[in-house]
Amino acid sequence: MLGSPEQTAEAIEGTIELVRPLNPDYRVVSFFQPFPGTSYWARPEAYGLRDVAPLDEWNFHEAPLCATRHLDKAQLVAAAVRLHLDRGGDERLDPVAHSLVIARDNWRDEDMPEEAAAALKQLSPTRTVAS
Repeated sequence: MLGSPEQTAEAIEGTIELVRPLNPDYRVVSFFQPFPGTSYWARPEAYGLRDVAPLDEWNFHEAPLCATRHLDKAQLVAAAVRLHLDRGGDERLDPVAHSLVIARDNWRDEDMPEEAAAALKQLSPTRTVAS
């Protein structure tokens, strides 16, 4: 799960490092959701949550529903792409090509959240995930 209130970029890197040697066949990345009826929903600013999406846009896997004090939505999307793609070892992946497959599987072009489109544009076509 990405985007919990106190999660940092360093914590995400730790998760990627933990998952890399396991190299699971299938990965699911979900985003934190401040559900109605919780203190996260009632007082998001107390937890550093901002830019909370309207309820009709909620989906566990498609895009982050809020930014945190440590990470904006584009950073969370980029982290999700890395968690999906970073396989470690000698395998080299083109993040743009694979990200577009992930995005295509989850969104129609006209429905893709701006944060996801922006994060995909930030990735260089020559950059590899594994170094």
